[in-house]
Amino acid sequence: MALSQLLMAGVFLPNSVFLKGRADTSSIIGWLRFITPIIIWLIKEPSLYSLMLGLLLAFLINKSNGLIAESQQIRLYLYIGMILLHLQFAKLGWFFRYEAYLIFSGSVILMELAIDWIRFLREKNSLQVSISSVTGVAIVTLLLIPLLYRGGKAIAFYPLAVKNIYEQQVQMGRFISRFYSGRIIAANDIGAINYYADIYLIDLYGLASLEITDLKINHKLNAETIDRLVRQKNVDLIVIYPSWYEDLLPQSWIPIGNWVIEENVVCGSDLVEFYAINPSQVNTILQNLISFSHLLPRTIKQSGMYTEVP
Repeated sequence: MALSQLLMAGVFLPNSVFLKGRADTSSIIGWLRFITPIIIWLIKEPSLYSLMLGLLLAFLINKSNGLIAESQQIRLYLYIGMILLHLQFAKLGWFFRYEAYLIFSGSVILMELAIDWIRFLREKNSLQVSISSVTGVAIVTLLLIPLLYRGGKAIAFYPLAVKNIYEQQVQMGRFISRFYSGRIIAANDIGAINYYADIYLIDLYGLASLEITDLKINHKLNAETIDRLVRQKNVDLIVIYPSWYEDLLPQSWIPIGNWVIEENVVCGSDLVEFYAINPSQVNTILQNLISFSHLLPRTIKQSGMYTEVP
């Protein structure tokens, strides 16, 4: 897969890793860009770092009592390597999902160390256990508090996140499936619309479109190159988060309308906009949005050209 990616896109890493990855560390500025977000995430999302510290401390406690097998050392080293690679090539956050596998695998290793420690206590007289070991175990327990907070927060936000996806992503998929099956669509959040609709997609973020990836690699992604691409592909509809593009939006694109969801906790933006690239497309997109408007959940705020039609 890496070879095919290299041949097609000119990069060894998958598009998702390359485009969502972290800064280049080949320069001082790159290193600063790499380290700064780690410090920020340490403050915002301390659960992974507290788990790392807890694991290292539990490892040292068990090692001091002769409880560490060679296979456990290897697993811990591999886990630390996974974290370092993740911090280099990926991100943390976005509704807990990016680092979820690290939280899970680290928790499994910690549970194994904890089981060995409990067995050790059963086999030895409690008075023979050093004060330093007991103190260390207490510290490890305290370090797990951020994990409990993370779990509680995820459970609390989960129903709202499901509502967000239904109100935005699912509705986008239903709309496109209803009116644009078999047509050419340009979008930047592509999961649900490809699941619900049989379309030819131009991914303006680049995960599924090598043309966009290539423009990003060569620092040529701008309003002109994006506009040229969608016109070459004869795109019938553009559905994007305008906030993701700022100065990259071509002035020639015609906004027909937008949907806004409430209390967004998981979607890339609370506002999604529908665009035409040619005046000839305006009436069709406008009528499609009007026809679909009564099928949307009432909690979605609709605005734009199509809502102003008498």
